[in-house]
Amino acid sequence: MIYGCQWDETISWLRRKGYNTDTDSSSWGNYSGSPIDTGSDSRYKANEIFDLAGNYFDWTQEENSTSNRIVRGGYFSIPASSLPAANRGNDMVDFYGGGCYSARVTLYIS
Repeated sequence: MIYGCQWDETISWLRRKGYNTDTDSSSWGNYSGSPIDTGSDSRYKANEIFDLAGNYFDWTQEENSTSNRIVRGGYFSIPASSLPAANRGNDMVDFYGGGCYSARVTLYIS
């Protein structure tokens, strides 16, 4: 599972590449109201990285208490202006919210 600092570095890299990560990631994230399979639609990627914006929240290894873990990114049914790619929120580790969470492996940027 990705570390929060790795997510932050990826977001910084995408900012330098011109992607809107802070206020509205709708031009490159799935906020359509329905989830899709990761990698199935090339509209939902930034520099060959799929689903940092929208689709599902991503769990990270960050914690803010013993029962809350930090989630990053957006969600398919919440507007991109509310949950852009740089979003950082928290949720209960044992709460699965109807399948709105996923996890990603560590990203490597060369």
